[in-house]
Amino acid sequence: MSEILKDNAKGKSNCKKGSFFSLFSEEYSLNSILVNLYLAAMFIIFPLYYTQQYSNIRHDKYDVFLVLSALLVVGEVFLLFALASKGKAKDNISAYKTLTTTDYAMLALLLVYVVSTIFSAYREDAFTGEAGRNNGCLIMIVYVAVYFIITREFSHWEYLFAAFALGSGIVFLLAVLNFYYIDPLNMYVGYEPADVENFSSTIGNKNLVSSFICVCLPALMLLFMNTKNRLLSAIYFIAEVLGFSALMVADSDSGFVGFFALLLLVLVYYIRKPNYMFKYFLSLFSMLLGAKVLFVFSVAAQGKVKELSSIPSFFVYTNGLSFVLILLTLILCGVFFIISRKNAEALLPKAVFYAAAAVVAACFLAVVYMIIKYTFIDTTSELNGISSYFRFDDKWGTHRGYIWRKSFEIFLDANIKDKLIGCGPDTLAYPFTPFFAELASRFGNDSTNCAHNEYLNYLVTTGILGLVAYLAVIASFIVRAVKYAKHNPLIIVCAGSVLCYSIQAIANITQPITTPLFILMLCIGEALCRQCKNKKTAANG
Repeated sequence: MSEILKDNAKGKSNCKKGSFFSLFSEEYSLNSILVNLYLAAMFIIFPLYYTQQYSNIRHDKYDVFLVLSALLVVGEVFLLFALASKGKAKDNISAYKTLTTTDYAMLALLLVYVVSTIFSAYREDAFTGEAGRNNGCLIMIVYVAVYFIITREFSHWEYLFAAFALGSGIVFLLAVLNFYYIDPLNMYVGYEPADVENFSSTIGNKNLVSSFICVCLPALMLLFMNTKNRLLSAIYFIAEVLGFSALMVADSDSGFVGFFALLLLVLVYYIRKPNYMFKYFLSLFSMLLGAKVLFVFSVAAQGKVKELSSIPSFFVYTNGLSFVLILLTLILCGVFFIISRKNAEALLPKAVFYAAAAVVAACFLAVVYMIIKYTFIDTTSELNGISSYFRFDDKWGTHRGYIWRKSFEIFLDANIKDKLIGCGPDTLAYPFTPFFAELASRFGNDSTNCAHNEYLNYLVTTGILGLVAYLAVIASFIVRAVKYAKHNPLIIVCAGSVLCYSIQAIANITQPITTPLFILMLCIGEALCRQCKNKKTAANG
């Protein structure tokens, strides 16, 4: 990827040789240096920052994101004014005026948030998000501001994603250590055993850790598959193996669904390219082997480890089929290595792609069939372990089924205004209040402030218009990413991260702990798409 460095550089900076900014090379503008420093801080400082262990973790992340983003916005405005005073801001300002489909979708989402907040019965909470997870209008304003700055000013710095690997790798390592009740940061001091079981690293509960992993792990794997720089390749490789181990010990359904679905999509995307498939199966082999290393350490720890559910237990503990998977990935790794050694640019027949796509489609249809069968047809057979996920009822997913059903009922019973623009960003707690007593009596939780499904949450709180706008942001970016990925492999890295997060969001929540990183990956990917389009337009002249 080192050659991408020069291709994406935008103008010259006035940095003197040997100065701090010369680290980025003189080919970077001050605007892009500011963006890269912001991203580096978000990749390292943001995930590791905390003040009072877990008691204030959401507000800690929220505050540091707002502060860092405010510095970026103020810095960008200052630089634009400075350039304008010298008559050099024409290109920068012009870039803000050129809008893509994703830009329009982001503006539409912001507009819905603002209108929904204005007409909400809970206006103050809709603005701040304090009644929910701080996902109110304020943070959306910041997301959109950051989006427009990064998409216009980003230039790829070769070691930026090394910072990304470092920050995420430390979080992964902490999660693994916490699995063995090793607590180097004293995060568990004063907490009840139930909290110790459920929380890890500097992120929070297991669902949030899995959400973080679903942003970072796909990107690290795709970076490893696409990077030719040996040092960076080694860094990404170590981080991805740690990431898979962290996914196992986080033990959250949403994380498994997101990452395993992403693995299938990556398989289909790269199946015709043996040199990429070699690294793909090398990654899988190493991840699966890394999971078995967790078992070795568990034995050494004499059983002093956190309990795992059926899915991670399959990969971590002694299981014949899991060893078959390790052997199979090793064999496929060797096969693709031999093919790629003979011809690095070899391209397998299209029939291979169609076969892989058919297998993935068959897997998806099989899952849908099993859900339909055990939810609507065979409702009495006893299901245990992994098979229990195929029966969707109120108890499904730690009573997510109940919360989803009630959330959708709230939407159906809403008036026309609330159906269109919702009850106000991140204010689901208010319309859900009448169900708190039933929630407590049936499941032991006396309240909830989110639907535990991002898309349902958007539907209830920002209405049909908000959900459509949000889906348009994701869909338009993915379409553009697929279109331009052949010109810049970093685009597919960002797209993988966005897709994985979006899939796990089906059973997870929007919040300021991991969602900002998802937004940043989308921003970087969109910036690269814009650059590819501009370069193509310039070439066609």
